[in-house]
Amino acid sequence: TDQYDVSLSLQLDESYPSKAPEIIITAPRLTAEQVLLVQQLLQSYSKTILNQPMVLLIYSRLLQWFAENNIQTLNANSNNNNTTNSSNTSASRSPPHSLISNQNQNKTTQSDEPIKKTSMKTSEDVISRIEWDTRLDKRYFRVGYIDRFLGLQDTSFNDFDFQV
Repeated sequence: TDQYDVSLSLQLDESYPSKAPEIIITAPRLTAEQVLLVQQLLQSYSKTILNQPMVLLIYSRLLQWFAENNIQTLNANSNNNNTTNSSNTSASRSPPHSLISNQNQNKTTQSDEPIKKTSMKTSEDVISRIEWDTRLDKRYFRVGYIDRFLGLQDTSFNDFDFQV
């Protein structure tokens, strides 16, 4: 979803997949109404596919919604304000890796070499992006982890101690 500059968060509990996950969308390029609309659409859709693995199906439905609503990718809009605004941030901040890799991908698409898929982001990359990208609100992020005594746990991004 980096190509659309959107974050899809699915909160799964122990009753997954018999219960639909809570779906949270963060997308600086969408209006608040669009975010609410796509969240409701995905929430309704997830209720129709209970009792089966649904994470990839929900993700695919999100991509379909982007196509149906003519939401262009960042690659298609490489000259739009979203990429230029990121370079106008303070000098102490570096641009998110996804913007750098998207710019590099545009240069190599004309060659005969096979296109290399981008690697999965590390937790350090994700944490850094949430901390430093001014378009992202930390209040909307949760950290999930497994505690060896308590089992599956989650807490808000602001309350989690990453130094432990």
